[in-house]
Amino acid sequence: MSLSDLQTRKLSHYFALLDEDESGYLELQDFVRSGNRCAEAFGYDPGSAEAEKIRVEWTKFWEAGIASADLGGDGKISKEELFTVIGALAQRPETYDTAFRPSVDAYIDIIDGNGDDQVTQEEYVRLLTAICELDQPRAAEAFDKLDVGRKGHLSREELHHAVKEFYFSTDPQAPGNWTFGSF
Repeated sequence: MSLSDLQTRKLSHYFALLDEDESGYLELQDFVRSGNRCAEAFGYDPGSAEAEKIRVEWTKFWEAGIASADLGGDGKISKEELFTVIGALAQRPETYDTAFRPSVDAYIDIIDGNGDDQVTQEEYVRLLTAICELDQPRAAEAFDKLDVGRKGHLSREELHHAVKEFYFSTDPQAPGNWTFGSF
């Protein structure tokens, strides 16, 4: 399945955020660097168990989800390869539960400081500024777009819904389009 123009724009933005070294490819090292920045943003010492857990989760995200887009088998993922795989997954939205849910759950566990299954604006902004290198106003804007009920927090299921919309929705008004900031 080919991606809609909206999906292509969202995924181009996403690709640019993940391509840490701006090589034009996604590689495991990009995810390790993002994991390190995330651990630092949440105040974990680089050698701590918490920082290691974050690095492990980023590696799992690479291995379980993103690495499957390496159609050339060279350890690098081009934008076109990512588009091909997401396009195939978009034909079967039920694949969200195996391809994305475990990683999203892991990140919620990491950023949910008090363990109440609610991610506050502060926690979400800290995550986006760390892993996506968005500035705080843009990260706060993304949270506000996702927080359609204006509760000041996002539940685990609201975050899953947003991420699923980001990858699979072709609706330009879907709040989940803002999961990784404006594009």
